[in-house]
Amino acid sequence: MASRTAKLRRRLPPRAVALAVTKATERALIAKWAKTAGLRLRKCNTPEQLLSTLCDNRVSLAVLASEFAGSETLELVSEATLGRYCAPVLLLTDGPRRDGQPSPFEAGVRDLIRRPVTRWELWVRSDRLLQGDLLGAARVLTCGPLKVDPSNLEARVGRRTIDLRRAEFRLLMLLMRNRGRPVSMEEIALRVLRDQSSTEATRNQVWELRQKLAEVGCRDFIQNVRGAGYRVACPGPRGGQIRSRSSGR
Repeated sequence: MASRTAKLRRRLPPRAVALAVTKATERALIAKWAKTAGLRLRKCNTPEQLLSTLCDNRVSLAVLASEFAGSETLELVSEATLGRYCAPVLLLTDGPRRDGQPSPFEAGVRDLIRRPVTRWELWVRSDRLLQGDLLGAARVLTCGPLKVDPSNLEARVGRRTIDLRRAEFRLLMLLMRNRGRPVSMEEIALRVLRDQSSTEATRNQVWELRQKLAEVGCRDFIQNVRGAGYRVACPGPRGGQIRSRSSGR
């Protein structure tokens, strides 16, 4: 395991693993694994420190505990995934999520381990995520001809680059990362506009993004799901757009 990881990182500068766990035994296991993988250890003690660390492209992996920062853990991960870069996240959790809590994978968590954590499982999962990051896996999001690259804040169709403002790019990223489910107006307002009460501003933001996508031939990519919010509709197996019963602004 260590030798495969070493071969992958030869072409890259030294990197780090972010650590935000509360149990000493888990911290010790990750510290030992990081040393084996040749990664520096970066401990996060506050939510602000964790958020900035997740968005640092020198961090190849983040190991978080579900209880870190209370209920803010998944919110921090979710916010980081909308930025220019987010390190792959491995979440350590005690059990199933509570009613009303978002799914860790919807928030952007790449992998999840339920406690009690064994050394073998923790090391194998960490190694797998690290290798995927070093190989550049899942960096570019694709939906038919539309490609979104979070690493340089770029969206394009073929050779045409779509000129998006930062909020529009965040909205597109949110919809692309949640393909298969509608994203509610409230979630868009909170995660894109930072204002949960801004319903009209949310509609305007969606409308403006639709207009820019239509200019490059992606007219029906964002669909309105009545009573649920908005979703991205990628081309179906025969190249046609997935149809929705309702549309409009």
